[in-house]
Amino acid sequence: MKPPKRLRDLDKETFKRILKRSTLEIDNVLSRVIPIIKEVKKEGEAAVERFTVQFDGVDLAPQHFQVSQSRIKAAYERISAELIESLKRMHRQVWDFHQYQRRKDWSVNKLFNE
Repeated sequence: MKPPKRLRDLDKETFKRILKRSTLEIDNVLSRVIPIIKEVKKEGEAAVERFTVQFDGVDLAPQHFQVSQSRIKAAYERISAELIESLKRMHRQVWDFHQYQRRKDWSVNKLFNE
């Protein structure tokens, strides 16, 4: 397995190729996501609960959708400072990468009106 590279270390062509690959499947993704969004909009928490079971294999009641501050604090206390910093750094890197991938135009209203 190749070690990961930083965006700033990539040559221009590699950078463009990586960004382009995310747009190639957008129609496929939208055709799957839009019906889910419609169901959640129509059915609310019942749809979220059903999709959580379907996609995540976890049966959560709506009162457990949000993690309590006490559980978050307890989780932080169980892991090392190094792991926390690594997760924060990873978050920043993923965030930065996806900022470059964001579409300039989100005109997909026709799909929502079908």
